[in-house]
Amino acid sequence: MFVDIGAGDETDSNTLFFERAMAWRGLCTGATPADAARLSATRGVPCVTFDPSTPGALAELLAGHGFAAVDYCAIESAAASALMAGLDSARFRLGVVTIRHAASDPQLPALMAEKGLRAGWPTRRGRYLPASRPAPPRPDFGDLRGVER
Repeated sequence: MFVDIGAGDETDSNTLFFERAMAWRGLCTGATPADAARLSATRGVPCVTFDPSTPGALAELLAGHGFAAVDYCAIESAAASALMAGLDSARFRLGVVTIRHAASDPQLPALMAEKGLRAGWPTRRGRYLPASRPAPPRPDFGDLRGVER
């Protein structure tokens, strides 16, 4: 199960992989009715209009669609802190969370820790994993000195 807040086009969508290659169910949101209609034309999951700046909006969205547990949540919004602050982590369980604008929000790491999530591996997006999940191993490329490129 996935939720994609501010779903992008097909060239930049992690959830599209889960939907098409893995047959996951999910939900995509767009900021405007036109965004939601554009998404509906290309996606096989419900696509709705969603304002992430509304307090408690993520909890209402999940409850309204009967999602108590979400395996993957992609947040493509600068309002990630507001979304996560209003989420009751006892009522809703999030697996992996990616946040596009995570680096620009210094409050986000502490807020995510309050929700039982910890920072994952560094990438261009903030990645948060359940605190109970072990940290992913760092790649070991061995000694690459002298290797032709």
